[in-house]
Amino acid sequence: DYYSEPPSLEKGTQEKARILTLLGYSRQMLGRASEAKSFYERALEIAQEAGDLACETADLCHLARNAVLEKDYENGVATSQRALILARQRGDRIGQANALVNLGYAQVLQARANDVGDTAVYDGAIAYLTQGLELAVKQGDFQSQALAYNSLGIGYVMCDRPQEGLDILTKGAEAVKSSGNIYLQGLYALYTAEAHHGLKNSE
Repeated sequence: DYYSEPPSLEKGTQEKARILTLLGYSRQMLGRASEAKSFYERALEIAQEAGDLACETADLCHLARNAVLEKDYENGVATSQRALILARQRGDRIGQANALVNLGYAQVLQARANDVGDTAVYDGAIAYLTQGLELAVKQGDFQSQALAYNSLGIGYVMCDRPQEGLDILTKGAEAVKSSGNIYLQGLYALYTAEAHHGLKNSE
């Protein structure tokens, strides 16, 4: 509602790009992926025009996660790669953490959706996620930590390493809970159950 008046009348500015990014994030958290995508795309365009590289990286990361929510894993991977290149070029550690986690996450879910059994595919994704998790911990980025722990757990479970999956999911339980992200909490519960299933812990 706020966007409909003041920001829409203003020319593209750095502030407008950041407001649009926050509005997109609020839509995404409400499960309205298509609305979120529209806000992110407009914010990305304005951020590029304004030379706001931090906002540009953030919008690419948000677009990558949004693509995964819409099950467009190929786009999620490609957009994460763009974000990672941009973040590395400008030495943006938080941007790198986000991009690495998004990239690994998208690759894990893409492999899962395609029923890929080749563990090498998961190993590559796990390497990105491990790097992203280390950076996220150093930067105190709890959202990326939650996503990284979850994605690492999923990756291990998907490549028939249930004990490693359970260990990392258990380690990340508090981060996932603290994130407030119900979607991640659902994935956490599902793959914790899958890990126990793989270990024959039926109860």
